[in-house]
Formats: sequence, structure tokens, C-alpha cells
Amino acid sequence: LARHELAEETGFRAGTLTRLGYLHGNHGTSSQGFHVFLATDLEPGESAREIEEQDMRQRFVTRDEFKRLIRDGRITDDSTLAAYTLLTLHEEG
Repeated sequence: LARHELAEETGFRAGTLTRLGYLHGNHGTSSQGFHVFLATDLEPGESAREIEEQDMRQRFVTRDEFKRLIRDGRITDDSTLAAYTLLTLHEEG
């Protein structure tokens, strides 16, 4: 499912997916959650977004720019910030 969603929404195909962890999307009000994966060995391709996703935008940013976007309050999504924490912990070993 993770491979399918990545390709559908971004057009990228992952050579490798590494599971980083599991997060609850709305802890305290729902038991629903999701797995977080690190996609590497990416191959570009065409996206196949659903109608509701057509206005979605994406772009690559450096790690420093990503941190700056967080500090400036431009990235505030709790799932994104939690996933970034999982990535940081993964990189620390």
C-alpha cells in the first residue's frame, strides 16, 4: 500500500522502503493510525492522483530548508513533524 500511495501521489517509485514506525493520527479520540516509511532508491514517473488530490503540490527541499520551514511555522502538520522525528531517530541508529 505504501508503494502504491507514493507512486499515485508523487509519481516516484521506491526501490527500497524502510519502516520507521507507527503513529496514531488522532490519539485520544480514535485508535486509527498509520505506518511511516522511508522511501529510497527513487525512480521518477507520472503521478495518478485522485480527483481530491489534484491540487496537491510537491517539491524537494534540503534538510536545512525543511528545518527552517518548521522553525518559521510553515510546516505545522503534526503527522509530518512526528514522521520527521522517526526519521531523525532512525538516522541516529
